[in-house]
Amino acid sequence: MLTPRSLITNRKGADIRGVVTDSTNGERILGVNVMIKGTGRGAMTNTQGFYIIPNISPGTYEIVAGAVGYVRLARKVTISGQSPVSLDFKLTTRVVEANEVVVQSEGTTSLTARSASIHIVTPRDLQRLPAVDSRTFCGRSRCCGHHVDLGRER
Repeated sequence: MLTPRSLITNRKGADIRGVVTDSTNGERILGVNVMIKGTGRGAMTNTQGFYIIPNISPGTYEIVAGAVGYVRLARKVTISGQSPVSLDFKLTTRVVEANEVVVQSEGTTSLTARSASIHIVTPRDLQRLPAVDSRTFCGRSRCCGHHVDLGRER
């Protein structure tokens, strides 16, 4: 059986962790992808710009950090034991350019062409209704397989 202690002692690698910030203002960046190139492993920064990639086997890796609106940055790191490795990134902003976007429409749909109707009933409207027993709707307390509840009968 694996216990929390055995899970910790059976680890063979180290955690890579750090914080990703904006190089111009020092603010921490949410949603940055931090990946170990060629492995498919990685993490995304949280609301505090923090990330952690757990249990990485010893070796030398290229860690890449990138997000929309920032220049992608790669750094090498060597893991030699089980001690956590701190690797912070300061990303530079970049302008995201796109081609012209054209939005076209074939016209509007009138409400009369819709297949569903809408009626808004306010609490005041409900208070004006006469007190009705649920059996009035269909002769039994359950109507069409659903319980009818007007707040008076269960």
